[in-house]
Amino acid sequence: MWNCGPDDLCAEHLLYAHPILIMHLKVLFKLILCHRFVPNSFGKGVTVPLIKDKTDNINDVSNYGGITLSPVISKLFEVVLLSICSDVLEIDSLQVGFKDKIGAAGAIFFETDRAPNKDRQNTCVIHFVAEKVCCPT
Repeated sequence: MWNCGPDDLCAEHLLYAHPILIMHLKVLFKLILCHRFVPNSFGKGVTVPLIKDKTDNINDVSNYGGITLSPVISKLFEVVLLSICSDVLEIDSLQVGFKDKIGAAGAIFFETDRAPNKDRQNTCVIHFVAEKVCCPT
């Protein structure tokens, strides 16, 4: 069974797609970088509940966690962006999840603590990549 995101696409759709899709995605990603605009749909997700302990009470809400399925095109864009910028990106000391050999145990507290500043946008990475891709020297 494939778990698709809000766009109803899975990684297998990209894997088995016609090769022309690569050219279309290349154009899309270049436009995103050159215009410094990410589609709103890239930020959408579908949260799927998962049972933490199948031997425990499945009617207990606290026995559930969730994962968010993101649009597969946005995940691909993220991979491409990281491959372009990996040599100049540094991991912040405040980063708590998705680090090599580090767990995300403090991520919930950290995110809750930062919630009031959540609407602040950081465009420096997109700006850097846009300059590198659209305006090479």
